[in-house]
Amino acid sequence: MASANGPFETHCCLSHFCEHAGPKIEFIAQVAPRKHRQAAASVIAEAKYVTPDTHFVFEGSPGPHAKWTAVLRSACIRCLSVEFLSPDAKAMCFGDPQSGYTCFYLFKIQDSQARGYSRQLCLSFTSPAPEALIMNYRMLTVHFGYIAQAIKLRAEAVYEKEKQQTQSSAAVGSVMTMNRFHTHRSTHTLRDFPVLLGIENFYMQLHRQFSWL
Repeated sequence: MASANGPFETHCCLSHFCEHAGPKIEFIAQVAPRKHRQAAASVIAEAKYVTPDTHFVFEGSPGPHAKWTAVLRSACIRCLSVEFLSPDAKAMCFGDPQSGYTCFYLFKIQDSQARGYSRQLCLSFTSPAPEALIMNYRMLTVHFGYIAQAIKLRAEAVYEKEKQQTQSSAAVGSVMTMNRFHTHRSTHTLRDFPVLLGIENFYMQLHRQFSWL
């Protein structure tokens, strides 16, 4: 169990960098032992998805519990602030006894409404036990890679479809120059992931993937 300064339960997050709100946690799932569930400090706001197991309960929510928002957002910022990784997705670890130990995986997806037509995302796994990351690092990064690839492929398909629609409209109107393409900025709130990817039950699917971990 972690100290009182950090989340008690092992949890996974999907985060992204929003140009309007900064680093933001979009979905969080935690695992708690059944016998300690009532006494445990939950890191989620409200359990929207629940997957019971013989010994554990997996719970998922669109947002973190208010009590842990600052701690979780700090970890989110730390993950998304990494700048020296290559353009391809990479994984790293960090942590301490107070806030827990985190393994995170960075990747980018295409979005026609985002600045520069791309969004940076992060999948992360945080545990109060460092040995959990050491023993499962390879498995975590491989599984995160599968999740990231599925999201990237879906986002790319949607992006290409929207690009074709834009080009068709441009044929009878103004044409976007390459300069405007590279300096494109979002003028409104970015789409939620179920809308962006065209997958209504996206968070339910993500919850299942996180529960598998």
